[in-house]
Parts: sequence; structure tokens; C-alpha cells
Amino acid sequence: MRIEVEDSFWFDLNPEDVDSAVIQLTPTAYREDGSVVEMPIIELEVKTPYTPVTLITPSNQTETVYSSVYEISMQVVPGTMVLINGEDISKEVDREGKVAVNVNVLPQGDNRISVYASTDHHKDTRMDIILYRPVMEINLELSANTKYSSTRSLLAIKGKIDPTATLVVDTAHESGSIKVDSDGDFEFKAKFSTVGYNTVRFRAVKEGYADSIISFRVYYVPSLAEYSSRAWLMDYTQLRSLYTQWQGRVFQCIGTIYDVFTSGDDQYVVMNVGNSEDVKLVVLLNMSGTASFDREIQYKAYADVNGDYYYEANNYPLLICRYMDVYVPK
Repeated sequence: MRIEVEDSFWFDLNPEDVDSAVIQLTPTAYREDGSVVEMPIIELEVKTPYTPVTLITPSNQTETVYSSVYEISMQVVPGTMVLINGEDISKEVDREGKVAVNVNVLPQGDNRISVYASTDHHKDTRMDIILYRPVMEINLELSANTKYSSTRSLLAIKGKIDPTATLVVDTAHESGSIKVDSDGDFEFKAKFSTVGYNTVRFRAVKEGYADSIISFRVYYVPSLAEYSSRAWLMDYTQLRSLYTQWQGRVFQCIGTIYDVFTSGDDQYVVMNVGNSEDVKLVVLLNMSGTASFDREIQYKAYADVNGDYYYEANNYPLLICRYMDVYVPK
């Protein structure tokens, strides 16, 4: 038998000045013969829980932004009181506990956004979000709707620039795509050639002023259909010896899960692309949407070569896994 009790169950409505509670449980066993046995007392200390708040955007409490408006979104318990910079937005919390609000971001360096959340039987949660927007002598900002991932090799980048300045795009872009209207609204199409992260960098130029620069990364992965069409069937012997020359080559990997581990914020999946008698391991840096695995079944992954990885006293091919799913033989 297993009984789960929320930590907040042990506390009054407003336990703001209480750090913890000492709980004593006195279990009693009722046996089949009708006898009653008093079990040893269980004592435990429960720390007072804070009101749960999970940031969605930004994912961290410090973020660099290039737009004048930024959407802060978070997950809370439905019914939580939420204040952003002192403004009560509790009515915006939906049935799933998600809430979002737009805040103004000035080109002054740090913009401090205060978050306060309160719910019954919890301590209040207070945090500051720092949105850093660089100081710029020439006005240059990115559209708040800018996408930071793409399945296409071209992505429209929009924003606003001082109409008296010149827009210069330093990274790859489609020829002739730069457009700036009389009000300073601009657009160009960034071009991606590398699967994974690509840098987009552009600047506003005006005589007598320091250039205003915006630089950010876009995660580019072609659609599954396009990406898988480039994939080579696994040639393990050659891959182990030619991984340097085959940097970026896409492979189809079919096998069972040998191990899963994390390093920092990254998840690695060790896949056996051989069989139980002839083990052939590859290490996959998992950037697919699959996060949990069953070691009793096979998976199919599409991944591009990224070097090698030292694992269990051996070097194995390292690939970046973009797509992975359960393998269903035809």
C-alpha cells in the first residue's frame, strides 16, 4: 500500500512564518484474525512548501531580448493569486494553471520584472525576472513574434529600425530580401545551411553613431520527411573510423536502448544498433521530442554525426538525434 499526501496538507491557510512541521504518524495494523497491533510511531519533518511557479518563457530568470514587448508565461496552481510588477493578473490564470502577460522592455540594459504568487497552505513565492535589452544609440528592435526554431531553410525576420539608419545583415540571407519601409519596419529572409543552431546577426548603421547590433540563434531542423530522406543506413564499422570525415552526415539508427544519462542540461541516449550477441553502441545527444524509453523495444532515430564520445572506457560515435520514435518493422 502507498499513500501520498501533499506537503501543503499539514499547514494552515497562511503558513508564512512557519518553516516546517514535525509530523507524527501512529499506524495501526488490523490482522485477519481480528487482532490489532499498534505499529511504531513514524516521525518526519516537512518543510513548508512555497507556492509552485514554473517559468515557461523565459525558461530562466535572466534572458536577453531584442524586442520592446516580451511575453512572460508561467504555470501555477489554478486559483493562485499572481502579481506581475504589482499588477494583479489572477483572472488571467486558466483552468490548467497557465498564465501569460506582455511586459514592456526598454533598451536600458536590465529590466527587472517582479513576480509574486500566493496560494493557500503555501508560503508566498517571490522572484525577479531580469530581461536584458542592450542599450542602443540607434533604435533597432526585433519583432516580438520572432521564431527561434524553423523546419525551413528560410525564415522571415522582422522588426523596426530608425528610418534614417541603414540595415546591414551580416549572416547568410536570401539575396534581395532586405526591405525597409518609410516608417522603419523591416524584413529579410535569413538562410540556414547547418542542421542545428544557426546565428542570425544584423545591425543598424548611421554616421556619427555606434552600430546597434542584434545577434541570436535559430534552431533549424528540416521536416522529418526531408531530414530522413538524407539519411544513410547504418554502417557501423565505417562510422567508427570515419566520424571526423562524416561530420554532419545523417544516419538512420535502429536499435535498443542500452543506457540513458544526463550531463548538465543535455540528455544522452546510448543505443545498441547491433544485437545482444554483437553489441554496437552509438551515443545520441537527444534533441528529439522523445524523453522516456522502454529498454525492451526497438527505436528508430535519425541523427547527424557530431564526433565521438568517451563512454565506459571507450570512444563511440556521437550523433545529434533530431527525431526518434518507436520502431515498427514494415
